[in-house]
Amino acid sequence: MPGKDGGPSHPPQFLLRVLSVGARVAAMKDQLGADRRTAQRFSMQLPVEVKSPSAGGAVATKTDDVSFRGVYFHINQHFEVNSTIDLVLTLPREVTLSDDVRVHCVGRVVRVERPKAGPEASGGGLVGVAAVIERYDFLQSPSKAT
Repeated sequence: MPGKDGGPSHPPQFLLRVLSVGARVAAMKDQLGADRRTAQRFSMQLPVEVKSPSAGGAVATKTDDVSFRGVYFHINQHFEVNSTIDLVLTLPREVTLSDDVRVHCVGRVVRVERPKAGPEASGGGLVGVAAVIERYDFLQSPSKAT
């Protein structure tokens, strides 16, 4: 049954498990006073389309890692800490064990890592961006649109 935006009314079971486990881990760490940044991260290269007020259109890249609260990726765009960021993550069949699922996320940039010079530079001269996800919605897959 479609949700209010025409997408699935219930997220895939995999993502529910990730969010549920992540929320419990965060709650335990908050109670213990531990650093929230140590929340479980998944080292996954997921396709992501990134938009920001300064970027104009969407730029395609891949995530370096994802957690239930945020995302980290490299991109050839300039971002400022605390700026709003608009992302569309694609969770592939290998992750969802079903069809590809697109997730629209609105977040805030919390860290920007400028590229290093020299041969040891990681990310190929791209800027590293860490963003916290503040809200998300599941989008209808293009193949199911009518």
